[in-house]
Amino acid sequence: MTRRGKIDGLIKGNMIEGIVREYCCERKAHLIRDAQIPLAIPAVDINSAETIMFVSDKSLFNDSKHIKYVDDAYLWEAVRASIAFPGVFKPKMFRGRRLVDGGISDNVPTKVLEDMGADKILAVNLGYSGRPEEDIDNIFEIAAQSIDIMSYQISRLKSSNADYVFDPKIYDIKLLQVSKIQECIDRGYLAAKKEIHKVRKIMGMSIMYVKNGSQFTKKNVS
Repeated sequence: MTRRGKIDGLIKGNMIEGIVREYCCERKAHLIRDAQIPLAIPAVDINSAETIMFVSDKSLFNDSKHIKYVDDAYLWEAVRASIAFPGVFKPKMFRGRRLVDGGISDNVPTKVLEDMGADKILAVNLGYSGRPEEDIDNIFEIAAQSIDIMSYQISRLKSSNADYVFDPKIYDIKLLQVSKIQECIDRGYLAAKKEIHKVRKIMGMSIMYVKNGSQFTKKNVS
């Protein structure tokens, strides 16, 4: 429990966790090892700096001094822990640990995908991209920018493992600008559409899925 008078985040996150839980339960997917696709969700113990990597198949990994792999957590617990951006969301209490967003230690976690056997890795960098930010003017944006700058230096090294790093062009939208969520989605879609042929070439993809009404059909790509 948070000690009396101490503030560890503005948003409890209970509503988001409840929504994810409802979605998973409807599909009878409860534990992360129930996932129908290979899955890894990173979080960080804010007290010990140890990475807690929620994975769908723990047999692929061995725990180390800095990383512990977990496959028997509820999916909604893993998601809730992974979105707990420090200062905004309260840390997620999980088995005696206080977990926060895994991005504070690794904003582009490509290594875990290699370990899971991925042949090609397409990374998406949602953090600071090295561009100047002129309007950082409140405590939350200062905290977010500080973490992003630190993560940026790490990400530049870690993302070298990726075959392609996609930039969704949302670098100028601030952390708390929730009114621009749809704009983020639209920008990401347009950026992906512009880069799709380059991505397919690099990733060695020869088939794409085209939506026709409510159905998806395969189409060969030259």
